[in-house]
Amino acid sequence: MEKKILILVLSVLFISSLTFAVTNQIAETKRYYSKNNEFSMEFPAKWEKLNIIEANIYLVVVLPSEFLSITVSSNSLPPHMTLDTVYNKSINLLQQSVNDFQQIETGQINIAGVRTKWLVYSGKTIRGNAQKVLEYTLIKDNRLYTITCIGNIVTFNRNPNTFKTIIQSFRFE
Repeated sequence: MEKKILILVLSVLFISSLTFAVTNQIAETKRYYSKNNEFSMEFPAKWEKLNIIEANIYLVVVLPSEFLSITVSSNSLPPHMTLDTVYNKSINLLQQSVNDFQQIETGQINIAGVRTKWLVYSGKTIRGNAQKVLEYTLIKDNRLYTITCIGNIVTFNRNPNTFKTIIQSFRFE
């Protein structure tokens, strides 16, 4: 009987510590709002927002200690362009332009209520460093949004849910 009570007490303490950790993680975030308030995204406070002045790139956040980054870009599209067309053209371009391109996985989800296609691939940078990329492609109101998550293969694989958690916070304003 004492053993069962001890197990119960330890279980409650363990669950309480998990709840505290999750609550603490959620409390330590920042929300970025695009200049024209078309979208926002939350990222952990320990990540750094870079000030990038380049057309069509709206957000770059990095975690330098882990060599991880997320970029959000947006472009206007002609009305006849579909998600499937843009996505397939993107894969073809990546196959031609990324050194040692290897498509790992593809899929479809909804981000902020919008059908989104995603792709995981690996390749090498111009300097020859191996990297892994998770790229989300979505279209809303004739605008293409590309959310690109990049890391070296080791840190990318060590943080499988980090990108997904950040992406789930993306919303249209």
